[in-house]
Amino acid sequence: MIKKLFTLFLILLLADFSVAQINITKDDMPVPGDTIRTSSTLFLEGLDYEATGPDHVWDFSALTVMSQTVDTFVAVTETPLLYQWYFNNQFLFPDYKATVAAKQSGFDPIPGFQVTDPYLFYKASDDDYSEVGFGVGINELTLPVKYDDIDIVYRFPMIYENEDSSFSSVNMDVPSMGTYFSTKDRHNEVDGWGTLITPFGTFEVLRVKTEIERYDSIWADSLGIGFHLETEYTEYKWIGNDYGIPLLQVTAEGILVFATYIDSVRNNFFGVDESETSDKRFHVFPNPCHDYLVVDYELTGPSRVEISMYTLTGQMVMPPLRQSQGKGVFRKRINLSDFSPPVGVYLIKLSINDLPSVRRIIIR
Repeated sequence: MIKKLFTLFLILLLADFSVAQINITKDDMPVPGDTIRTSSTLFLEGLDYEATGPDHVWDFSALTVMSQTVDTFVAVTETPLLYQWYFNNQFLFPDYKATVAAKQSGFDPIPGFQVTDPYLFYKASDDDYSEVGFGVGINELTLPVKYDDIDIVYRFPMIYENEDSSFSSVNMDVPSMGTYFSTKDRHNEVDGWGTLITPFGTFEVLRVKTEIERYDSIWADSLGIGFHLETEYTEYKWIGNDYGIPLLQVTAEGILVFATYIDSVRNNFFGVDESETSDKRFHVFPNPCHDYLVVDYELTGPSRVEISMYTLTGQMVMPPLRQSQGKGVFRKRINLSDFSPPVGVYLIKLSINDLPSVRRIIIR
C-alpha cells in the first residue's frame, strides 16, 4: 500500500513539473552580442492570437514569411561617444546607465531630415526591463535623448496574472531644426502560460498582453510644418527563457494586424531569400494615405526599377511601374485615383535589379 501511494505521489509530482509555468527574469532579456533573426507576416487568418489562459497551447506553425530582419544588440561602449556620456555614466546619470543598445536602421522621417546612427538604449535590473532613451544623428548632428519618464517595458518577476502599468515621455528640442514630443501609456497583463508552436520550433512561454496609448508630435522649423498622431494598439507577446526578445509578437492596431517571430533563414512571401533582398533607402509616405502616396528610394548605381502594389493575398492591384535609372535619390508619386483601390491594407514592392523590398501601407 505504501509503495502504491509513493508511486502515485511520484506520478503527480512529475505531472506537476510537466505543466509548471516558466519564470522570466532579467537574465532572459537581450545582452550585447545577441543577433536575432525574425520573420514578419500579415497572414494571420484562422489563427486565434487572442486566445489564452493557463497551460494553453498556441499553434502558430502555419505562419508564413513576408520579410526577414536581424535584430542586433551591442554594448553601449560600441555606440558613438556622445551616446556613451548619457547612457554609460554611472556617476551623472545612474538611472539611464543602459545594459544594452539595440541598433536601428537609418531613415528619413521628413523630407530633408536624414537620420543616421539610431540606437535604442535598454536597462535590465532585478526589478524591470526599461527603455531609457535613444540616440540619433539628424543631418550629421549627434543627439542623445534621455526619456523624461522612463518606459518600463516589463516588471519582474513575470508571473501569471500579474498586471502593471507605466507612463513614459520624451521632449526633444533641436534649435533651428524642430521639436519632437511623445508620451506612452503602457498596461501589461501576464494573461497566459503554456506551449507555443511556430515554424521555428516548440517552446514553453509566458503570454503578455500589452495595451498602449501613444501620442507623437513633430514640428520642423525649416519646413514650417508639423503633425501629431494619437494611436492605440495592443501587443500580444509570447516570451521564453534565454531568447532575448519575444518568440512571437502580434501587434493589432485597428484593421492592421501583423506578427513578428524568431526564425531561421527562409524565403519570403515573394519567393526571394531575405539575405539577398535589396533594402536601400526605401520609404512610402504618407501612411495611412488617401489620395496619393510617394515612394522614396535611393540607387547606388544604374538599376532596373519596378514599383508594384499587392493585396495581402498577393493580387496585383496596380500596373507595375518600370524604368531604368542611374545613381541617385528618386521620388515617385502615385495617384490612387488612377486605379481606385478599396480601403484596406496593401503591400508596396520596390524591386531594384530584381531584388525586392516590401512595405505595408494603409489606404483610408
